Amino acid sequence: MTQSKVESLNIAGMHCASCALLIKKSLESTKGVETASVNYASQKAVIKFNPDIVDNSTLISAVTASGYRVVAEKIDEAVESRLYRTRFFFSLLLTLPLIVSMFVMIPGIFWIALVLTTINVFIVGRNFYLGFWAALKLKTFTMDSLIAIGTFSAYIFSLLTNTHHYFEVAASLVTFVTLGKWLESLAKAKTSAALTKLIDLSPKLAHLKTDKTYKDIPVESVKINDYLLVKSGEIIPLDATVVSGSSSVDQSSLTGESIPVDLQAGDKVFAGTQNLTGALEIKVTSDSKNSLLSRIIKMVDEAQSTRAPIQDLADRISSVFVPAVLILALITFLVWQFILKSPFDVSLLHFLAVIVIACPCALGLATPTAIMVSTGLAARFGILIKGGEALQNTVDINAIAFDKTGTLTTGTPIVTSFKNFSQLSDSEILKIAYSLEINSAHPLAKAIINYSQSKNITASDFKTKNFKTLPGFGLQMEIDKDKYFLGKTKSSQIELTK
Repeated sequence: MTQSKVESLNIAGMHCASCALLIKKSLESTKGVETASVNYASQKAVIKFNPDIVDNSTLISAVTASGYRVVAEKIDEAVESRLYRTRFFFSLLLTLPLIVSMFVMIPGIFWIALVLTTINVFIVGRNFYLGFWAALKLKTFTMDSLIAIGTFSAYIFSLLTNTHHYFEVAASLVTFVTLGKWLESLAKAKTSAALTKLIDLSPKLAHLKTDKTYKDIPVESVKINDYLLVKSGEIIPLDATVVSGSSSVDQSSLTGESIPVDLQAGDKVFAGTQNLTGALEIKVTSDSKNSLLSRIIKMVDEAQSTRAPIQDLADRISSVFVPAVLILALITFLVWQFILKSPFDVSLLHFLAVIVIACPCALGLATPTAIMVSTGLAARFGILIKGGEALQNTVDINAIAFDKTGTLTTGTPIVTSFKNFSQLSDSEILKIAYSLEINSAHPLAKAIINYSQSKNITASDFKTKNFKTLPGFGLQMEIDKDKYFLGKTKSSQIELTK
């Protein structure tokens, strides 16, 4: 029996939760597809299928048939946000003259309104009509259906009655829906910044060891068992084993542990962590796609695309919401027109009001957006959530167990107390410590520097030279001909001059 395959597709063009339902319906109607999950917020589809019956090209065709595009890379939310911003302000520019005409008489306003509304409805709002048409071909309705029917009804009524009064209704609807899309894209862009921050932990270049020297190459080009050089202060590019050298490595980006780990030959290092002190020669053990950091990034990305159980309920309600709204709007029109004997334009106004109030469907947007925003925000603070189901189950948590690695701290060391056992004054001791640590990038050095600065120690007139980092022990330097060491108290490798 052939094992099922799972494929993830990046989809462009979705602009409401009903778009996701439409794509899901198209995919699941494809022979060989077992299940399809489409997340509007993350713009992704995850499909489980039989590879003997269906392949990737067929899946892509199913998405295309529903009126959307499959793209190689996920669309940058910041770019999408700028696009919606441009559309909104352009739509607003076209709508404002129509709103002004409600209060000020403008010569030839009908023809002006006709041109402005035509551009607004059929160019700015083009995607709504494309979505409506794609839904019709699949014999279903989406939120695009409501927007398209509402705007087109108002547009046609103004055109047939030779009055401009309903042009602004159609134009305003496009403007306000576009504003909502822009605000929504801003929230998604902020969320994606958390994932981008994780991705940016890995450097773009690595120092590859050749016969006699080192050559900078893209990290993606590095192969397993290649030898790399990681200089002091640099980010480790890939998971590897230390071949030679010793250093302190800040692993807080992965573990949350604020105190650096002392490493030497034979120890493992991980992509995204920072080499603080000595240079390291490392042997690569995994490529860029399979490093621990890459797996974490993939997990966060998948978490944003997963569905919470409550979303199935929301989708079932959303699937009947649009037809229900259209039926209700039609009933409203018939009641006002034939029972209450109202003028046609009044009946149409109430028909449009029902449709406008229903756009967009907050129920369909709420769950996927909440999952994406919450998992993204959590990732920004170093909290990784497995997926929507785990997130929903947090409501039942009544106790939390934390490990011993400083999980409940801010992750930044600070000096909590200072005791002076020498004959020097506190100020002199802090000046010496400041002069030593100002040359170091170690987190503990930063803590001492910050503490010294809080005591108004910012610089000294000491003559310093021969600064040296001692990986795993501390650092030393000559100050006014005396040699000072700052670090671990037990070290047979340090000789001090009194």
